[in-house]
Amino acid sequence: SSADPIYWYAGGAGFSRRFRQPAYQRDAVGAYLAAAPQPPGSSFGAGFRAYPDVVALAWGVPMVANGDEVVTGGTSASAPAFAGLVSLLNGLRLDAGLPSLGFLQPRLYQAAAAAGAGAGPPMFRDITFGNSSQGGDQYECGNGFEAWAGWDAATGWGSPRWEGLVEYLASDPMPLGGGF
Repeated sequence: SSADPIYWYAGGAGFSRRFRQPAYQRDAVGAYLAAAPQPPGSSFGAGFRAYPDVVALAWGVPMVANGDEVVTGGTSASAPAFAGLVSLLNGLRLDAGLPSLGFLQPRLYQAAAAAGAGAGPPMFRDITFGNSSQGGDQYECGNGFEAWAGWDAATGWGSPRWEGLVEYLASDPMPLGGGF
């Protein structure tokens, strides 16, 4: 349910095998790797780009397709929903005479860490239940990344909360880039 969200079994999760981990991820990913149970170290590269950054509703999403009301889901529903939130945030920023957010991830990680420290309203609903060991074909592989408190390699920071996004991203309480 939306009150108790869990990791979606068909979501992508884990670590790249190609792209190195950016500096803006190091603290969040390091804290997760130190605290949460992990698959065998030989099955992933902890020094590579971790994903996802965030998640959004991915199942039971109402839409209109070819004039018909349908209920669907997946990345093709959740990714544009989050992009729409970022677009609304950029609109608020532009209305206030501020530049658009641009490359969001460095600021997102900095702000989410600050929000998680209780500095303001939460930016995300933290999802702490689920495991990426079950794939889209519902095959259980026995190893996966646990959803965990804070950032995790199953659900990122969690699902967006509008009030927190506005608090931390619609104004400039912290410098853009933050030394990343």
